[in-house]
Amino acid sequence: MAKFNLSAIERHIRHHHPGCPDFAVTYFTQGIAGKDWLNASLGQAVGITMQTFLRHEMTDYDTLLLHGVDRSEARRRVQPRVAAMLNSWKSSRSRSAHPANLESKNMESVITYNHDEHISGSDTVQALTSDEVTEEASEPPRQKPVGMTFNMERDWHTKFKMTAVSRGMDMRQLLIESFAAWEREQK
Repeated sequence: MAKFNLSAIERHIRHHHPGCPDFAVTYFTQGIAGKDWLNASLGQAVGITMQTFLRHEMTDYDTLLLHGVDRSEARRRVQPRVAAMLNSWKSSRSRSAHPANLESKNMESVITYNHDEHISGSDTVQALTSDEVTEEASEPPRQKPVGMTFNMERDWHTKFKMTAVSRGMDMRQLLIESFAAWEREQK
């Protein structure tokens, strides 16, 4: 069984996924470091972890399963969206110096990892390694962030986040653009 070092995981994610938000880098790093990985490279562990999170939290994968769609078919249907979200993390973005200003506190409640779980390299059959997806995305320069806190229904939050990530944006950027569109509409 292999356990990966926190700093090695973080370096790998920041190198191969420079657009991944700081709060997500921390979240994925801790999740990967807390598991035993059988026959999996670090790239595979990162790929499995990111894809699993995105598939379950950012797509309708679980809903498809609940409606009787076969697991392999559900994965096939959501994989393009998962790949698009991974693609959006492949290019550099400016990072917030204060990840707490992002959504890191909510991330903890989304998925908890079973630290005793053992993951086999054979679980990577349908998972891409973190090196396999590339595409460019850009983000405008940021002003100094100020914290905003409000709660939304989980389904709305997931849809909003999925929309942002699938367009290569973070939720903050989508909120800013949505507000700007609303302001234009009001004139």
